[in-house]
Amino acid sequence: MRLIAGAEMLLLYPLLIIGLPLAAWRWRARIDYWFGVAFCTFFIVTFACVTPNLGSLYRMRYGYLMTLAAFGLAAIWMTLEERRTLRKI
Repeated sequence: MRLIAGAEMLLLYPLLIIGLPLAAWRWRARIDYWFGVAFCTFFIVTFACVTPNLGSLYRMRYGYLMTLAAFGLAAIWMTLEERRTLRKI
């Protein structure tokens, strides 16, 4: 299981470190993006503060963390697609 968790983190950290700032830059004027980030961040921090069991904490915040990763993935994907279309023109 540690091998799978390690592979998951190798994919997740770049999405959060590169993708989320890129998403914030791309969608800085969209209120729905900021609402989604605030909602997920609120629950991640809340669960981190009130859950003493690390295994339960990981499972409880997983959905919110994956939502943030999906924002990052979408921003990276859209940026790469735009670059690909600009090259074709």
